[in-house]
Amino acid sequence: GLLHHHSYPDLNGYLQRLNRYTSLPADELLQRKGAQPALAVLRMLLDPAWTFLKMFVLRLGFLDGALGFNLALLSASSTFWKHAKWWQRSWLARGGREAEPWPLLAGARPPSLGQPEDYR
Repeated sequence: GLLHHHSYPDLNGYLQRLNRYTSLPADELLQRKGAQPALAVLRMLLDPAWTFLKMFVLRLGFLDGALGFNLALLSASSTFWKHAKWWQRSWLARGGREAEPWPLLAGARPPSLGQPEDYR
């Protein structure tokens, strides 16, 4: 008979696993390649596009229509988040602080979007 396999009950279930399954490879990248924020950013920008092309074109995902497109897109987003987490871990390992994801010169203040009253 026909076997139906539903790995994820809904999008929320997928996103929970995505978070967990992108943290593990990010930790492995940090251990294997070390804290390399510049390389992580490069991979964050290039690898998702390659993942999408590989799944949608080379593995003929386009033959599955919207489903193939969505699977290729979700795989590409997973690749993006894996490298984004490696970048964050690299940033923190090199002395960066949470919620301050850019290097600041001594005495410089982080950029500000202003106060809510500035937009009224």
